[in-house]
Amino acid sequence: MARPGTVLLRRFLDPTEAELARAALEAADVPAWIESDDAGGMYPQLQSVEGCRLYVRPQDVERAREVLTPEEWSAPPEEEFQPPESGGIGSSAGLFGSAALLCIVSFLAGFAARSAWIVDGTWIAPYSTETVEIDADQDGRSDEWWTYRGPDAVEGRIDEDFDGRVDNWLFYEDGLLTATEYDANRDGRADGWWEYRFGRAATGSGDADFDGVRDYSERFEGGLIQEVRWHPNGGPVERVDRYEDGLLRVILRPDPDGTLRTVREWDALGREVSP
Repeated sequence: MARPGTVLLRRFLDPTEAELARAALEAADVPAWIESDDAGGMYPQLQSVEGCRLYVRPQDVERAREVLTPEEWSAPPEEEFQPPESGGIGSSAGLFGSAALLCIVSFLAGFAARSAWIVDGTWIAPYSTETVEIDADQDGRSDEWWTYRGPDAVEGRIDEDFDGRVDNWLFYEDGLLTATEYDANRDGRADGWWEYRFGRAATGSGDADFDGVRDYSERFEGGLIQEVRWHPNGGPVERVDRYEDGLLRVILRPDPDGTLRTVREWDALGREVSP
């Protein structure tokens, strides 16, 4: 998943090359981040699918492309590769050199992330904050505001319809999304609220009639919706929607004794069946 407030600049199959590219960008005062789908290093072979992805801020794209010219960072053709002669130490030395270089770059990158960060050519303290503004529709007015503490996003505010008012709020802890709020009717007030665990939706609630009182609550598993309970204006539950694999399967309503009774039902293909 892309880091909030950034854009994908380039993919690398070689993690060493990705680290070198990031180091070159930071040396040119261009903040950069690397993400890879390798299960935290446990399965490096997964990098062959998505590779190591190098991200920068939108306002730094042109400068980053100038720093990382295609000629400098493109891998040489396969036929130009000349392996070292067998029986010597060239292969081992090359492997050791690459490993040592990767260790040095990783150490320096880790040290920089914990001690300071480069922002527009200025080193900032590890826990100081900075707000980055983005003009998404290029009309001269900011439409997104991202707050960072060091290299990690803390909060994002987005004006999705470019009317000058924020419609979407995002909150992060340790780089992971923890909560969002959304303004569906564009009146400047949030109408939907969601909480996340490990970056995936866990619970939610919303004000369906926009009167300031919540009318429904949601439950998720693995980021997929499982159940919606409708309780208009905070009153008793009047309806329960249950889902499987993100698809609505059953609608239930409570009897006078509180027992939930199925009133509508669908199969796995979305075809309605008799309850």
